[in-house]
Amino acid sequence: KTDIGSGEVWNGLARLRRIIELRLRKLGASRGFKERHLRSAGQALRILADREYVPEGAVSLLQYAIRICNQGVHGDPVSTEESLAALSAAIKGLELLERGESPPADPDA
Repeated sequence: KTDIGSGEVWNGLARLRRIIELRLRKLGASRGFKERHLRSAGQALRILADREYVPEGAVSLLQYAIRICNQGVHGDPVSTEESLAALSAAIKGLELLERGESPPADPDA
């Protein structure tokens, strides 16, 4: 958020996309995927979502965040407001992803 808020939108979006990508790769690795199958954040999200490894609510949030990040990283204009919206969507999406990975509580514990 610091990069985006200080006018370094490109840097903030690049970092955000990398965080999403790493998180999705970690999920993919835990499901037996090789890193080469999950080359980009968008590709990883599509593959994992198709196999229902990503909670439904997280998919659209992460798709939006990745789209805005890609626009900024590839030189298309992205406003600070759009960047902050992408950051917010990514945070919510990654929180849902994290909760979706948690094993259910053991009722006998």
